[in-house]
Amino acid sequence: VLKLLEETKQGVSLDAIKEWYNGYQTGRHVLYNPWSIIKCLKNHGKLETYWVKTSGNELIEELLKDAKPEVRKEFEELLQGKIITQVLSENLVFPDIKKKPEALWSLLLYAGYLKVLSSKFMEYHLVCEISVPNKEVGGVYSQIVSEWFSEAGSIDSYNSFVRSLMDGDMERFEMYITSYIMQSGSYFDFNKNTPEQIFHVFILGLVVGLRGEYYIRSNQESGLGRFDVVMLPKQSGRAGILLEFKATDDPKELKAKAEEGLKQVKDKQYLELFRQNGVNEVLAIGLAFCGKQLCLVNERIALQEEEG
Repeated sequence: VLKLLEETKQGVSLDAIKEWYNGYQTGRHVLYNPWSIIKCLKNHGKLETYWVKTSGNELIEELLKDAKPEVRKEFEELLQGKIITQVLSENLVFPDIKKKPEALWSLLLYAGYLKVLSSKFMEYHLVCEISVPNKEVGGVYSQIVSEWFSEAGSIDSYNSFVRSLMDGDMERFEMYITSYIMQSGSYFDFNKNTPEQIFHVFILGLVVGLRGEYYIRSNQESGLGRFDVVMLPKQSGRAGILLEFKATDDPKELKAKAEEGLKQVKDKQYLELFRQNGVNEVLAIGLAFCGKQLCLVNERIALQEEEG
C-alpha cells in the first residue's frame, strides 16, 4: 500500500486509507481491501465505497429489515463503532438465516461485512467479539438503515427531517417523527406495551443520516447516569443535541413523561459530556411515546451561562 501511494503520488494519506479500506481480520493477520485501494487511487484518491458497489446488497438489506428488535439494537451498537459479543455458526445453513440470529451474524461475517476480534468456545458454542471492519462497510450499514425510513416516505422528506433536527425546528421534527411512526408498522410493532428500547432503536435509525455532521453516541455514562442519545457536533460552534426517551401505556401521561425526560437530562448532569467536548449550547429534547402517539418538549441550554 505504501508503494502504491508513492507510485501514484495521490494526495490521500495512509491513515485515511486504513480507516476506509483496512481491517479485515484473517487469523492473526489484518488485511486491506485491494480492490477498493486500487479504485481509490485510480479515482485521484477519492475516498468512497468501491468494493461494496461490485455486487447488490439486497439480501443483507432484506435480512436486516426483518431482523428481531434485539438484533437491531446490537446492529445499532455496531454502527457506533462498538464491539459486540455474538454466538456464530461455523456451518452456515441458509434456511436458518431468518430464524437464528447466529446464522445472520455468520452470513455478515463470511460476506465481509464484519470482522472477528477474538473467539472462544463456551458450552459448545463459538462466542466471538465482532465489529465493523472499516468506514467503507460502515457506510453500507448507514445506507441500509436510512432506507428503512426513506421507504416510509421519500428521500426528500427524510432529508428534510434530518435538516429539521439540525436547525432545531421542533415543530417539523415532531411532524416527521409522527409520520414515520405511522408508516413504519412493517418494521416496528408499536403499541401501548412497546418497551422504551424499541423506540430507542427507532430514533437511532432515523438520525443515522446525521453521522457526517455529528458523533452519535447512545446509552453511555455521563454525569450521574446513562443518557439515551447524544449528538456531538463535528463542526465547532454548532449546538449539540441530546434526546431522552420515555414510554408509557397511558396517552394522558405523554406530556408529563416528556417533561420527566427533559428534567432527567438536568438532574443527572448528562450535559457534562458536551462541556468536556467544548460544546457551548445544547438542544435537549424529551420524547415520550405511547404506541404510535408521541409528545415532545425541548429546551435550548447555554452551557457557559450555567457555569457562570
